[in-house]
Amino acid sequence: MDNSLPKYMSILHVYYDLLTETNRAASFCRKLLDEVSNFNALQKTGSFHKKLRKQFVCLLILTFFEMKPFREIYSFADLWNLCFEENQIEEQILKKEFVEESG
Repeated sequence: MDNSLPKYMSILHVYYDLLTETNRAASFCRKLLDEVSNFNALQKTGSFHKKLRKQFVCLLILTFFEMKPFREIYSFADLWNLCFEENQIEEQILKKEFVEESG
């Protein structure tokens, strides 16, 4: 795993590489797309917010998998900005770095 990336991004990179090497990336992306486009799941009984969160995470992961061959994605902010170009967010300074700069 790449220690220069946040842990969750490093996991996504490793998982992407593993699925690509084993030719399972296309199948995985189809399953993610099915989950994102399954609006009936939101209408069924149960936790609406939980299902909506699941679809949101699937959208982020699907975007990561589709964009990875074309550009590097290093952070959640990079991923967010790819998905929501009209509502960009800036990279936040880590607390440790902020404390060192302040002190």
